[in-house]
Amino acid sequence: MRRFVALILVLLLVLPGVVLAESEEIVITYGKEFDFDGKTFLDGQDLENNYYTDYVYEQHKVRVKYEWVLDDDAQKDSLAVINGAMPDVMLVDLTTFNMLVTSDMLAPLTSVFEEHANQYLQDAKATYPEAFDAATVGGELMAIPNTVPKKQHAYTWVRKDWLDNLGLEVPKTLEDIVAVAKAFAEQDPDGNGKADTIGLPLNADYILGKYGTDYVADPIANLFGSYARTWYAQEDGTVIYGSITNETREALEYLAQLYADGIIDPQFAVRDQGELVISGKCGIFFGPWCAGPLRQSYGYDQAEWIPVAAPLDEEGNFYTTSPVPASAYLVVSKDCKHPEAVIWALGDSYEFHRYLTGDEAWTAKMNEYNTAGVSWTIMPFELQLEAEDIVAVRGKDMVQMIDTGDRTGVSIQNQSFYDAYLAFLDDPSSLTGWVRYVGMYLGCNVANYEKNVYTAPVFWGTTETMEDYWTNLTSMEDEVFMKIVMNEVGIEAFDQFVQDWKAQGGDIITGEVQEYVDSRK
Repeated sequence: MRRFVALILVLLLVLPGVVLAESEEIVITYGKEFDFDGKTFLDGQDLENNYYTDYVYEQHKVRVKYEWVLDDDAQKDSLAVINGAMPDVMLVDLTTFNMLVTSDMLAPLTSVFEEHANQYLQDAKATYPEAFDAATVGGELMAIPNTVPKKQHAYTWVRKDWLDNLGLEVPKTLEDIVAVAKAFAEQDPDGNGKADTIGLPLNADYILGKYGTDYVADPIANLFGSYARTWYAQEDGTVIYGSITNETREALEYLAQLYADGIIDPQFAVRDQGELVISGKCGIFFGPWCAGPLRQSYGYDQAEWIPVAAPLDEEGNFYTTSPVPASAYLVVSKDCKHPEAVIWALGDSYEFHRYLTGDEAWTAKMNEYNTAGVSWTIMPFELQLEAEDIVAVRGKDMVQMIDTGDRTGVSIQNQSFYDAYLAFLDDPSSLTGWVRYVGMYLGCNVANYEKNVYTAPVFWGTTETMEDYWTNLTSMEDEVFMKIVMNEVGIEAFDQFVQDWKAQGGDIITGEVQEYVDSRK
């Protein structure tokens, strides 16, 4: 852009009568995934009219127009690929990304990114080489990856006020968690005289193996040594898919017993578990530091939620996984006339979001968003590009500021979270400050628990055979896991699932993954 402007200025000097016209507005079309439930907007603002879009437009005259806005646009993305009619930009999963690459529908981004990325984007790329490698095909960057910071694993959230009401201790072991869940389901913890509370909620879409997601039973399964949906290396270097291990069998059998005993919500498959948390019907669940329903729950009945590194083993270890570096991919159509505008819009969004504008007016607007609890996902492209250790740093920074009042060395953004907390102390109705305290001061530091034991994925891409068989294999996995937990089939169905999984492409895929991992040594 700067070279273009310089060229025009040169022409003005040598060509009499030439008038420098203002740059024209650039419109980028996008298929956006967005769940409006629980999201806050300032008065008069919406997805296409907010401070993020204003800043992007002020900087580069780029406007993003949404071709669709859905709370789950995966099917819409697939249809766009099949029909060959994708918008300029989409945020897609790995399967769709590979389809788009194979169909030659994407614009290469290597040179565009190198020329137009601002400092924040360049730093993000340097911080996440593995994530950008996953978005690179044949040496060419074909997407911008949605990076996944570490320490966003699920642990236990529990209502301390309900524990106190029933005279219960904060749970530490798996047995403690089960006892608390049973008491919450049976002993009227809210004291309303009604049998209207549940024990453990469970995610109906992902029972196991969905990192950083609420209501997934990974803390239980990980304690058994089960790491579903994860390709990890055993001690001898052999790669295994965690969903087919004996440990996963044991974890599913245990969950099935919890369901049979009424510890797990009997209706988890057919109702919104988040709504049960928000409306005061649930007092214990598994989720990461940024657990979505906490703010609404406190607003409903002033629930006193605390995070706990649990369940622990006898030595006090908490078992979990490291995330895959990239969970989604921002892709640009090869028919997009201005791919550089996509990079501008993304960089501008983070420049505003991270308090890097150097402008007091825009800093005040970002503070306004933080105070009101406006979600970052309203930015034009809801792509997460964060530092690997952002969760750990936020936790440590909040401890430093809340415990001592010292802001030395703390980023402007993290100071804004502390300011929101101070505002809450002055005004208890300022729920954003409450959730900053609970999520960051408490939650991030539970994520920082010193005896976390991590299992890291060694593969998160797609092999040649996966392209043909993976969708069927994962569908089979989801169906069998659900039926086992709900006691519709016995645990022996797991053994048949493993046999079928191996026979229907799983063994070949495992060999391909092993070959890839060995090639990277």
